[in-house]
Amino acid sequence: MFTNRTTDMSIALSHGWTYRPLTHDLLGMKNNKIKLQEKSGPDGSKVFCALGDATSTGTGTVSFDLDPNDAVWSQFTEAAFQDVGEEIDSRLKAYKKDVEAVSRRNAEDVDQAQMATDASQLASAVEAL
Repeated sequence: MFTNRTTDMSIALSHGWTYRPLTHDLLGMKNNKIKLQEKSGPDGSKVFCALGDATSTGTGTVSFDLDPNDAVWSQFTEAAFQDVGEEIDSRLKAYKKDVEAVSRRNAEDVDQAQMATDASQLASAVEAL
């Protein structure tokens, strides 16, 4: 049996599935920087695609530095890629929950301030009568 020896298939099988090598291979990391294509999502939000992505026709290129002092990068650089996705998802859910709590608290503060203003205006109206 003859095979093409120019490609070693074992390399693909032994490739690391951790965050750093996959970021390097999939997003074209060079000198601790990745460049992504920015475009608008279906709901108008910003979406970033890899530059080699055929669907990445967007508004411009955005560069991100992957600094070793970045807490997320340094924590997950050697973690399994699927674990990183799960952890980022749980952190995003916690962040959204915190934002909702702050928004509710601010709405309650506004309601209390509005009630105090309405009460003083009502008192003024009663006195005027």
